[in-house]
Amino acid sequence: EMAARYIHNNSDRANSPFVVVNCAAIEADRMDVILFGLEGKNRSQSEGLLEQADGGTIYLEEVADIPLTTQSKLLHVLVQNGFTRIGGDDKVKVDFRVISSTSQNLEQAIEQRNFKGELFHRLNVVPVFVPSLAERSEDIPVIADHFLRLFHETKGHPLRALTNDAADLLQNMAWP
Repeated sequence: EMAARYIHNNSDRANSPFVVVNCAAIEADRMDVILFGLEGKNRSQSEGLLEQADGGTIYLEEVADIPLTTQSKLLHVLVQNGFTRIGGDDKVKVDFRVISSTSQNLEQAIEQRNFKGELFHRLNVVPVFVPSLAERSEDIPVIADHFLRLFHETKGHPLRALTNDAADLLQNMAWP
């Protein structure tokens, strides 16, 4: 999410919405309503997250957890730049950047027919690999120093330096 926010904040969409969708936390039977919104019989409507992201960026965290039926609908949105709310008839036009992430192997999920290959190709235009802390342990002292300074400047905590022992301990931790 930090990488997605960085991309958004340093783009021409920085002053527009940044919408986070934690796909793993949304129940499969609620995904369509949450993404596409709802339109009632009396024309009452509630915006979905796709509509809220219009003009900005939508970040799909754990995109592999989107149900297959919703993946097809999302692919249609990316192709058509629009959708209809659940229960509605009017097309809602949208223009947003999509940034997605997953801890799963999407190519394997495609082979197992758990993820749509067409959606993968639409989302995988500019792949960005963000290594885990375990893979970049040499960066941990720099990151820790950044946060020590940040907490000093924003929270008034005393400015402290990271000791060599503390840096070694952090670098040798089993980071998830």
